[in-house]
Amino acid sequence: MGTSIGLRTLGEDHPARPRSGPDAVARAGPGDLVVLTGAARTFPLVRAATSATVVGACGGCAVAVGPEVAQLRRLATAVRTHDQPDSCTRWGGWWQGHLSEPTWRRPDGSVVLAAEALAAAHPSVVYDVRAARPGVAVGAGVAVGAGPAPPGGPGRTVHGYSVLACDPDGRVESPRGFGRDPAHGWPGDFLL
Repeated sequence: MGTSIGLRTLGEDHPARPRSGPDAVARAGPGDLVVLTGAARTFPLVRAATSATVVGACGGCAVAVGPEVAQLRRLATAVRTHDQPDSCTRWGGWWQGHLSEPTWRRPDGSVVLAAEALAAAHPSVVYDVRAARPGVAVGAGVAVGAGPAPPGGPGRTVHGYSVLACDPDGRVESPRGFGRDPAHGWPGDFLL
């Protein structure tokens, strides 16, 4: 905690500020925990630079899955108005299908394995457009894919990624969403 506070309070040009993630964790030892946020490409560099336990929250976008192309396009338009290109919440695209199906359709109509599509996108959250309807709550605690439910979150996952029900206008059923990172071990923690 002291290191985290110290790094955050140093100015960008301060001579004591580490210039990279690996430099920042080089002195951490086996009893330390390093939590990495940011680009997934940084994770292996940080992991190799320390003997500490390293977990990462490195999702790079928000994606959507749903059965109706018109709703998915409407959601894409709504979400893009808040798009931040370098943010983990940037818009990453959509697939037509149901979360429980092994394959989905890309916008161009080609078929992709759901697990492979999610692994390639590495999202912070998956919006389930099918599940959200105005005034109708979607049951929490239903695990769509493998893996335990995020602690304290809505409890839905697909291939290890958190799922939030979302209507075509971008309104989520609950503001609590835990951005799990199954590739880098982070159980999740964000509040939308």
